[in-house]
Order: sequence, then C-alpha cells, then structure tokens
Amino acid sequence: MFPRGGSENAEPRRDGEAQEERTSLEGAPAAFAEQRRSLIAQVEQAEAARREAFDRRASAETLLAEADKAARAALEAFGEARTEAARAEERLEAAGRRTADIAHEIREILETEPHEVAAMAEIRHGDTLPDVAEIEEKLDKLRRDRERLGAVNLRAEEELKEVEAQHTNLVTERDDLTEAIKRLRQGIQSLNKEARERLLSSFEVVNGHFQRLFTSLFGGGTATNNYTINGLASSTPTYFTADLSLAYTIPSMGKDWLRNTTITVGANNLFNKAAPYVPGDGSFVAENNTVKNAYDIIGRFMFVELKKGF
Repeated sequence: MFPRGGSENAEPRRDGEAQEERTSLEGAPAAFAEQRRSLIAQVEQAEAARREAFDRRASAETLLAEADKAARAALEAFGEARTEAARAEERLEAAGRRTADIAHEIREILETEPHEVAAMAEIRHGDTLPDVAEIEEKLDKLRRDRERLGAVNLRAEEELKEVEAQHTNLVTERDDLTEAIKRLRQGIQSLNKEARERLLSSFEVVNGHFQRLFTSLFGGGTATNNYTINGLASSTPTYFTADLSLAYTIPSMGKDWLRNTTITVGANNLFNKAAPYVPGDGSFVAENNTVKNAYDIIGRFMFVELKKGF
C-alpha cells in the first residue's frame, strides 16, 4: 500500500521501486523456506539437545540422589563406627584392667608370674585348653571342700615338722625298746633253759638217793619220783610250773590183795605259781585274764592215787 498524494512524476518512480521490490521479493519464499528448514533443523537439534540435556539432568539428579543417599549412609556408618570404636576402646580398657587384676590375683594367690601358670597346670603349647565351665565347677567344688575344712592353720607346716621330729624320735625309741625286749627275751630263754637243765640234773640225783633211802627204810619195794617241768613258749609269755609225785609199790608179803598195788602221792603246780596276765588280742580267746588252755588257773593241786593190778 502506497501513500496517496505527490506529483505525477513520482508514479513511475514508485512503480520502479515496487518492481524492484517485487523482483527482490520473488526469491523471498525460497529464502523463507530455506530459512524455515534451517530453523526447523535448528529447532530439532535444539529439541534433541534439550532431551539429551534433560536425560543428562535426570541421570545427574539420580546420581545426586544416590550420592546423597550414600553420603547419608556413610555418615550413619561413620557414626556407628565411632560408637563401636568407643565401645571397643572401653572394652579394651576393661580387658586391660581385668588382665591386670588377674595377674595380681595370680601373684597373690599362686605366688608365681602369669606366664608360668601354664607350666604349673601342665598345659603345653598347642594343647587344647579345658572347658571353662568344667574348670569353674571343679574350682567351686575345691572351694567348698576348703570351706568345709575350716580355718587355715598358718603354723601347720611348722607343727608338721615338729610332729615328724617327735614321730622320728618315738620310732627310734620304739626300735631301741623292741631290740632291748628281744635281747631280754633271749636272755630269759637262755636262763630258763639253763635253769631247767640244772633242775632236771639235780632232780635225777635226788631221785637216786630217794630210791636207795626208800628201799633201806622199808626193806624192799620201789619208789619213784616224777618231776615234770611244764614249759610254754609261743606268742604268750614264757611260763614254767613244777609238778612233784611220789609212787610207792607195796610189797605183797605173802598177801595176794597187796600184790601189784601202787600208791602215788603228788602235787601239780607245786609252788602255786599264778598264771600270767594275758589280754585278748584276737588270736585266741582269753578267759579270766589269761589263756585257760595254756596256763594253770587252779593253782597248787594235791592228789593221792591208788592203782591195783590183777
């Protein structure tokens, strides 16, 4: 649209300008189309770049969220690790204190160093350690046994040494006394044997004189002395008694009723020796504080015996 007015000379000029403008505008659609295609391509490239940027943004946001989650988890783990580290440090300090207390108890009770306890318990390197519950049970049992024993006698070792010394002295004295008793018994047996031999020898002499004296006094007949020494030698005390008997054979003097007639007068335990005291010891039965079957418990016993032969 062109403005109205002006001179007639201006018309041709306007026509020329319009023609030039028309000529210049004839290529405009193609330029516009080319520009439009270029713009569409740029828009498509921009859209693709936008979508790619959106995808990268979404991926970045996902990574950011994951990184944030991992950071929070790391912070939580760090906090828990710090807490656990503090607890472990407390447990380590408590274990150190407990170890020191145990070492002190070992030195106080066992009077040895902790590294020597295994050798004391006869546990070698590499051996399987015993069950703790079993050891605790045995320890409790030993403690109960110790409590039942009562208070500990601190002088027990010294008293034991004193008792052992006294026991040694008593054993020595017992051995000396046993040897002395043995020698005394041997002496008594020797004396008894010698006395018995001398007594029998003397009795034989007396018996010979008596027989000769009896024949001279009674004008015949025979007389016999019987002297018996009863000796007992066993686990019971040595004991001797003397028995004496006189036998007289009456001459017949022509009378048949006097033939083969002998009168015997005697005494058992002539010196009335009492039986020794023998308490019962389980090897025999002791009666009346002596051995009835071994010793004479009646005392002196006198008798008269008449024998008649037919």
